[in-house]
Amino acid sequence: DKLSSTLNLCPVFGEYYINNRLFLVPGTGERKYSLPQTIPEGAKKQVMESLKSLVGSCNSQLDITEDAKRLYDDWYFKIENSVHSLRLETYSQRLMQLLAANEKKLVVNVELIKKVIALVNWQLEVRKELDPVDADNAIAKMEEKIRRQLERKRSMKVRELKQFCNAKKSGLWFFKCALKNLQDGEEIIFDKATKCWSLIP
Repeated sequence: DKLSSTLNLCPVFGEYYINNRLFLVPGTGERKYSLPQTIPEGAKKQVMESLKSLVGSCNSQLDITEDAKRLYDDWYFKIENSVHSLRLETYSQRLMQLLAANEKKLVVNVELIKKVIALVNWQLEVRKELDPVDADNAIAKMEEKIRRQLERKRSMKVRELKQFCNAKKSGLWFFKCALKNLQDGEEIIFDKATKCWSLIP
């Protein structure tokens, strides 16, 4: 519970769905040392000096060229809308800053944006590959369940929708995502007076 509260994770099928909450890096490990050696002080100082030099070269505000902005805009408005793409735009903006600092650049150019886009697109594919459940498909199924229930009942309260859609079995997180998707897509509407959901004619 403490971990889920700290990372703001969502329970799914009794576990935690974290694919879109972390930057995932697949790989394998191998045994190298039974007792890792102490890092020499000289090596530590060298890293610290390098970091000081890097921080000293950073600017408080990062500029971006017009060409780079156009390229980023093109990626931003075309990225797929799915559970796997959540927060990738946030990662991309942070990567801009990190890569610019690493290369000691005060201006984000096209070359740097291409690297950022390549990284976040790769992350999108990694998330899909490591998805423990078919999240996009599960949400789509729940959306259809909600549509059918509202077609039959005309309007329903959230509690009724959860019950008739068997939301607890599928996962409440999927239910919430499906409900929001349908609302954003202007397929359903919430009546504050009756506290009921209904299909938009």
